Parts: sequence; C-alpha cells; structure tokens
Amino acid sequence: MIDLSGVGVQNYYQRLVDHGLIPHSPASSPSTPDNTLCPICSHRLIACSGCFIVTCNTHGQCAGADLGPVVSCHYHDHEIFCPACLADERSPPPLIQCMICQRWCCPILMLTCTGRPIPSHEHSRKVTHPPKFIACRSCESAVKFNECGGTYCWSWGGRYDCVVCPDCAGSMDGHIVCACGWLWVCGACAREKKKFQDSGRSCPGCQTFYCFELCNYINTCGECDKTTLCKNCMEEDMSGSSLPNNGALFPVETCTLCGRSICADCFDERTFCCWSCNRAMLVPGVRSARVQDELKYLE
Repeated sequence: MIDLSGVGVQNYYQRLVDHGLIPHSPASSPSTPDNTLCPICSHRLIACSGCFIVTCNTHGQCAGADLGPVVSCHYHDHEIFCPACLADERSPPPLIQCMICQRWCCPILMLTCTGRPIPSHEHSRKVTHPPKFIACRSCESAVKFNECGGTYCWSWGGRYDCVVCPDCAGSMDGHIVCACGWLWVCGACAREKKKFQDSGRSCPGCQTFYCFELCNYINTCGECDKTTLCKNCMEEDMSGSSLPNNGALFPVETCTLCGRSICADCFDERTFCCWSCNRAMLVPGVRSARVQDELKYLE
C-alpha cells in the first residue's frame, strides 16, 4: 500500500471543503499529518499508484470517494489507479478491464495476443495488430482462442499469458491439430517441424498428427529420435497389411519409469541409459561411447 503524503491528505480535505461536504474551519483539517481516515465516513484513505492523489476507499458509499473515484486490480488490491492514470497513453495500461467479467486486472493476468507477424516483414517484426488483451485468466473458458504448442512461437510474449486470437488464427494456413484436439500448432510453427516435434509427431504410416501429452498414440526412439508408427498402423502392419511404413520404427524396450522407448535398430547389441530418468536399460553387447559417458556420470 502506498504511504499517504501529508500534502495529499490536505488536498483531499480541501476538495471536501470546496464541495461543501465538510465545514471550512480549522477543525476540518487533519489533526496530524499521518491521519489516514476520511472525515465523512471514517474509512481509510487510499492513494492512486500512478499520481498519488488521495481519496476515500468506499467507492459509491461516501461522497468524498465519489469526488475521486479509483479502481483496483481484482487480484492485487494494492494496485489502485484513478481515471486519469487509466486513460494515460502508456503501453501497456496499468490495469485492463476484462470484456467478459468487467473486472479490472493487472496486464500480467490477462490473456494477450501479440499480433501475427506479417510474412514479408518478419525481420522488422511488423505485426497484424498491436498487443490485444483478450480476457482475464478467470474467464479463459468463456472465450475462443488458441495456444500454440510450438517452441518459441511468435505468440509467446515473455511475461504475459499469450494466446492466438481468432483473427490471427484464422489468417494462417497450414496449422496443425492433434487427433484428440489438445495440441494446436499455428501455421508459422507448422512450417518448421523442429518447433513442435517435442510436443507431437505425425505417424509415418497414416500421417495422422498425435500429441505426446494426451493422444498417447505414438512414440519416438529415445536414441535416434525417429518416429514410430501409431498404434493403429502397428496393428495393421502386424496383420500383414500392405500399409507403407515409410521407414517407421518399432519400439522394443520401454523405460518402466518414464515411458521412453528404444527402437529395434538402436536397441540391438547396445547398452542404454534412459535420458529422462537416468534408469539404465542394460542389454548384453557393446556400449556406445555416449552411453559409457552417461553411465560414468551416474557412478
């Protein structure tokens, strides 16, 4: 909470006098410089976090408060601002009003779309629109938006909870959605496979895109990072189907702790240590140099 200055409190009392809310007399002045109570309703006085103007804390219940209305963040009640500071053309504004619940919130608590980069101006970082505040986190289920699963996506805004607004999502071609609908990759990231391969992969057989988080229908080799067939294609392949596997792999050993798999080609005549949980998967044979280093590190 901002400390109230003696000058700010004196100015508040003077506004009350000017509007005839308290009598003009020595008794109408605060008795001590640190007096923090309203002379009308005896509630505490507060100050704007921007310009430090002092007012009463009972908005709508005290005539003194109505002379200098302020709003505060719904989650951080110490972030208080007057209308003049809210209208200041700073970026971002100190508080944002959610379009859904009408509550005022700090910008860091808002879902924000930073604006899709214009392809012809990627190096100059020109975007389709300036940062747009969509809704507060409490209302995220009531608005339509997308969160890209790509690594270092353009939509990431550092300190903000960034999403892709419907306008930006609808203006991009080639976006990807996994089979269960949980993972969405924007068109810009979909053109660079390395940006989303840690989140999901396309089956080499049927080309269906699956996420690793919820689909749980596809896997990768923990050694060579190649993609396995999905469960449906594996069943068809084992049944003698003519489905092409496009060089897809079959996992033959899976870590019982973290679920990472090793394909048949990498598993043969080698000894492995699971990189995710450091569980050794020992197989008689020759140890690769990388695995030997890993095992020495664990000893």
